[in-house]
Amino acid sequence: MVVAEPVGGVRLPSAETTAERIQSEAGVRTDRAPDGPGWHIEVCCVLAEGHRALDTARNVHNQVRAAVISHLAAHGAPEAATVTVTVARIVARHHTA
Repeated sequence: MVVAEPVGGVRLPSAETTAERIQSEAGVRTDRAPDGPGWHIEVCCVLAEGHRALDTARNVHNQVRAAVISHLAAHGAPEAATVTVTVARIVARHHTA
């Protein structure tokens, strides 16, 4: 299992305790598919308000899947890959004056 840092594009508030909590909610996990060959990728996002969760999840799904398939093909390993995207929550934008 590989655990990565939060997915790019997630806007984090400046309060350290809030940022730490959001970072623990957002991330990427990859595992070998439990039912055979291939990979299962789970992406968990925390969005800033104003972003549509469904549109964002679809976009992240399509981009991650394309990147994984391209990477596997480039390395001669054309395996199956499934991608699951979850929007954990939506946070208020941090406004600075």
